[in-house]
Amino acid sequence: MNVPAKIKKDIASQRIVDVALDLFATHGCGGVSTTRIAKAAGISQPSIHYHYSTKEALWKAAVDELRRRVDVETEAIAREVPDIDQDPFIQLKASYLGLHQMCVDVPELGKIIFLEGQAGGARLDWLMQHVFADRYEQMLSQIIQCIEMGTIKKYRPHQILMILHGAAVTYYNIAPMVRSAFDRDPLKEENWREYAEAYMDIMFDGLATR
Repeated sequence: MNVPAKIKKDIASQRIVDVALDLFATHGCGGVSTTRIAKAAGISQPSIHYHYSTKEALWKAAVDELRRRVDVETEAIAREVPDIDQDPFIQLKASYLGLHQMCVDVPELGKIIFLEGQAGGARLDWLMQHVFADRYEQMLSQIIQCIEMGTIKKYRPHQILMILHGAAVTYYNIAPMVRSAFDRDPLKEENWREYAEAYMDIMFDGLATR
């Protein structure tokens, strides 16, 4: 059966984006050429430019794909969380437990944050606006609520957010080092859940005023 040309084009475009996202998350946008992406995707370099006029356009398409994956995972995690609207502290804890699962199921997320957060510039600004701004705003709002209610200590809200994010994301970003040093794979379910349990105990018991 002949596959319609549009479907072939969509399949090729998705293949390019998937490979590009993996490479951008591992090496950063500046560390990856379209030649390397084409080779990893098993296509010719002109095919890259047929679908995406510039590497910047491909990077944005890869980030759009990252956002799609994050949205899908966010919905899946939300379905597992009970109705906790009445307690901002429990809601905050649930958000960060969900972040651990997100780091495992969408590992490109933490890597992109780390690499672009270091580099700074227009790509980071675009990334924050299109992927992270609403999520950071939600978590920051939860932190501020908890401070105002007196359930967590009165540190600067953005510093609390960065501490909680950093302690969660770093463990998964350096998974190869953890495997090499401790023979533990952070991405295996029993291991990440064990780490998440320790994280929740240490971080939130330390923050709590009660």
